[in-house]
Amino acid sequence: MNPEAPAPPSAPKRGRLDGLRAPPEGYGARAEKLKLEYTRATVGEEPYKGTDSYQFEDSPLFFGRVREEREMASLFLKGQLCILHAQSGAGKTSILNARVIPRIEETGIHTVRLTPQSDPLEAVRVASILQLIPPPECEADAIAAMLEFDPDLADQPLEAVLERFDAIESENPARRNLLAAFEVSKLSFDEYRHRGGRTTPFFCKLLAGTMDIRAYWRHFRMFFSLDEIGQGIEDDLWKGATLREIHTLMDSPHARAAHREWIEILDLPEFGFVQFFKHFCEKWADHQAGYALCLVIDQFEQIFTLYTDDAQPGVAEEDKPDWRLRPSFFDELRRLLKPIGPHGTVLPISVVLSMRDEYIGQLAAVPDIASKRQTSRYRLDYLTINDARAAIQNPAEAFGYSYGDEIYGEVINALKKEDRFVEPAHIQIVCDKIWQLFGAELTHHPGKSIPQISYDDFMKKTGGTVRIQQEYFKEILDTFERADQLEILDMLSDLLTQSSKRNVVEYSTLVGGALRDASKRAALILDMQASGIVRQEARMGSQFVEIAHEFLIDPLQSEIVHHVNPSEKLFRFAQRSVANAFATRGDKADVDLAQRAENLTRNAVVALLENADRCHWTPEVVDLVIHAAIQKGLSVEGFQKLFSIRQATLRRGSKTDEDQEDVA
Repeated sequence: MNPEAPAPPSAPKRGRLDGLRAPPEGYGARAEKLKLEYTRATVGEEPYKGTDSYQFEDSPLFFGRVREEREMASLFLKGQLCILHAQSGAGKTSILNARVIPRIEETGIHTVRLTPQSDPLEAVRVASILQLIPPPECEADAIAAMLEFDPDLADQPLEAVLERFDAIESENPARRNLLAAFEVSKLSFDEYRHRGGRTTPFFCKLLAGTMDIRAYWRHFRMFFSLDEIGQGIEDDLWKGATLREIHTLMDSPHARAAHREWIEILDLPEFGFVQFFKHFCEKWADHQAGYALCLVIDQFEQIFTLYTDDAQPGVAEEDKPDWRLRPSFFDELRRLLKPIGPHGTVLPISVVLSMRDEYIGQLAAVPDIASKRQTSRYRLDYLTINDARAAIQNPAEAFGYSYGDEIYGEVINALKKEDRFVEPAHIQIVCDKIWQLFGAELTHHPGKSIPQISYDDFMKKTGGTVRIQQEYFKEILDTFERADQLEILDMLSDLLTQSSKRNVVEYSTLVGGALRDASKRAALILDMQASGIVRQEARMGSQFVEIAHEFLIDPLQSEIVHHVNPSEKLFRFAQRSVANAFATRGDKADVDLAQRAENLTRNAVVALLENADRCHWTPEVVDLVIHAAIQKGLSVEGFQKLFSIRQATLRRGSKTDEDQEDVA
């Protein structure tokens, strides 16, 4: 469902683009076939990000990393291929989004950022089309948001709009909201099906200063070049356009039809990196002087963790990522980096692969790429102590409050590693808590001087930095009822390996299974995702879930020890025994229930009955447990409860059948 875009002011004045507003024959009909669904990303009002990564719109609140930003951008601009690697939690995604990519774009180079997702080749195609030519509906909504923020800008040229935006204080949430990206969930027409993704309108880049006005006009002259509307637009005409006129043009059938035609032109039926980008350059880039592109593939370790032919328990064969996509991706990358054609032309494209340290050795399998003379590498460390100070203090000061030296020293001493480094995610968690307890109130302090949080108040309310970290997961868990807490811990324990490392589990395996209420567990996963405890990603037609940050592991294990007593362990064992009975025996009708029930102990049956209200019963599962009860022996009361459960499940199944018949 599309968001309702803010309506621009009424009673428009006649402007210099008015004569171009009547669409040519057939444009409206073609545009109406385009189906687009999108939402705008929500932006918080806090100075810190908590467990979330920084995005493009968060750049004004990203502090520190000045040296790394400069070095990385310089390296990415010089080489054809660069490999960025770091430990988990070093903040690769944040510095790319908030600093390095904007710095590259300030030089006039266009960027496309993506993750491999479910298909790395498809991800490159989709992200390139969506980010290099954003849908005009998103452009129009971004402009409408600026008009809603300041209606007086309606009849002003872009120069005045940029001056007004620059005057917005960095702590004003409106500033980040005006720069926020759009999530496109669907883009389709006729037989074309676009899977969507994230895109930042060029109007937002113009506001942020990563694109200048001349480049903005150049983009849209090319965008409208397929018909007379673009051919009739000269530079001086664009320069005289008001913000209202630009919005009207972006919100017109002209724009929607032009976007649909460009997709048809650029999206080749058979995809390969060289074919796609060569075609893109011929049709689009070559008509704009100096056009160049930087392709940034983040979380590149997914190429090695997902696309293997290893057995993946609990994942259906058709849902497993195809291991052949990994060598196919590297084959395409090789071709992209080679000169093409009789004259040895090199496409104006550079590639950045961002990945975790522990997977860098996997590149040895592709030595012709990893060791190329044109390949450079950059390792990102955790924050230095000085950068950590900036990351802690500067966002607070931008919002009108500050920390005393004692608080700063306590936070740094608790978080530093090897007396040199601090993990960025830890800073965000701690400082976000301090903001909630103190900063949100102090930022509205009426005095002229910046108020400072006292050390005594800090220690009294928080117990110190280590306590904040320990309590973070517990505070989130405590917001749930006891039964939901146990369900959450059951799922999160599956996201830990036996060696206490993060594990990636297929979504349906995590929430489904015998005796589990899949809808309830799915809702709890969404809650955990919203709190930054887990992250969920679409990969090869399936959803996969993992714990979001390493520092959550110790608190999670502590809560498991605290909540999961022997009786709870027995209940979990019983659930898994039932699930295994069906998984190992299969679902064939000729498999006897007595055989399925052999490994279900009497104590397991008792544990299931004691927690019957926490189980999602089906007639097949009840019959299995009855067979186990007969084999192992059970009290009369136990059998009565089992038969009562069986009657309830049969009635529920009958009601479901009736509802389905009514629908039919």
